[in-house]
Amino acid sequence: MDIIREYDNICAWSARNKLTINTDKTKEIIFNRPASRHLNIPPPMPDIERVTQATLLGIDITSTLSTAAYVMAVSHCPYGFYGQVTVETVG
Repeated sequence: MDIIREYDNICAWSARNKLTINTDKTKEIIFNRPASRHLNIPPPMPDIERVTQATLLGIDITSTLSTAAYVMAVSHCPYGFYGQVTVETVG
C-alpha cells in the first residue's frame, strides 16, 4: 500500500469518527538504520512536512531512533534547576 492511499484511509477514518487532522502540525518522519545506504524512500506527501527529528511525548527522537538530541538538551539545563532546588530545600 502506498503512503498516499494509507494517508487517505487515515483521513477517511478520522472523518467517520468526527475527528480532524491538523496538517499544520502533522509531520512525517521515516525511521531507518544509521548506516542505511539503499533506502526506498517515497516522495514527500503534499501539505505535510518531512522531518528527521521530532518530539514525541516530550522526548526528541531522530529518524535513526537516537535520543542524543534529548540527552544534550537535558544535560544543559541542570545548573539553574539544581540551584533552585538547593535554595528551596535549605530554606
